[in-house]
Amino acid sequence: MTPFPILDFRLLNGTLSEQAVFMDQLDEVCQSSGFFYLTNHGIPESQLEAVLTASNQFFDLSAAEKNALHIKQSAHFRGYSEMKNERDWREQIHYSLELPEPGSGLPEYSQLTGPNQWPASLGAEFRQTILDFMMAANAVGEKLLTALSKILDLPAGHFMPKSREFPYLLLKIICYYPQPVQQDDRPGVAPHCDWSWLTLLLQDEVGGLEIQTPDGSWHAAPPMKNTLSVNLGELLEIVSKGRFVATAHQVINPSEHKRRISVPVFINPPLSADVVPGPFPVHKKKEPAQTFGHVHRVVQQGQYPEQFCFGDSEWQRKGEGKWCHDERCLGK
Repeated sequence: MTPFPILDFRLLNGTLSEQAVFMDQLDEVCQSSGFFYLTNHGIPESQLEAVLTASNQFFDLSAAEKNALHIKQSAHFRGYSEMKNERDWREQIHYSLELPEPGSGLPEYSQLTGPNQWPASLGAEFRQTILDFMMAANAVGEKLLTALSKILDLPAGHFMPKSREFPYLLLKIICYYPQPVQQDDRPGVAPHCDWSWLTLLLQDEVGGLEIQTPDGSWHAAPPMKNTLSVNLGELLEIVSKGRFVATAHQVINPSEHKRRISVPVFINPPLSADVVPGPFPVHKKKEPAQTFGHVHRVVQQGQYPEQFCFGDSEWQRKGEGKWCHDERCLGK
């Protein structure tokens, strides 16, 4: 049971009436929580299972093998890290498209492109499994963005302009640790919104994902077999000037014994692309009736910046460490 809608992706390629049903459903959820489940997305179940298997294989590696891939060793912010603090109780590894080292004389954000770090003991199959899923998720994401541009009456390429440059895709393999015994529940990751167009998530059977609804309350978003969970990021909220809402979400692993595996793919524009708010007025929304503490956001809700370069904003987050609009927030 879930309070969140389940959208059938096949409708988007169906009859005109089926397409209209899908678009109406998509518009409605994007104006509420910004979160939904996507069925019949076209990624085979065997591929989803292979990704979860590969993820578990990675976290089964020794601490030495994982730390040999530490993110601090990468100039491109790719690699392994572990977080055990009041906001995070997890370990993860970052991947993006496998690209050569950037040349000289380029903008600072060009450092975000480059090669990944791969665990040698898991071989080429692990690498191919992760890269294939990243591209499959991006294909689904681009179709959703095309649908969203139609809803907003924007040109089809507004979110993914034609460019020789690849989109800045980011995939994380995340392990949320079991809850410490006889302690208050630790958040695997504290409340936040994603800095992306949207995020497609593959999660295992453990559960723990929670979504904040418009009234400010939190609701479980349990895993559903062979579906992808989709949540809107801050970039879509900015471009729509508040008509669409970035999904506030958190993770609290409910188990004292089992780790939780999730694999989010963040769908982004190319680093050189401009994020351009649409030619319409700011959409005013009623403030939530209640909130439960700070929700980490890059841009304060209701404050929509003018046109900006996505790469510059991403470099501010990663290269300069400006993660949150609220300087009091940990991990700012």
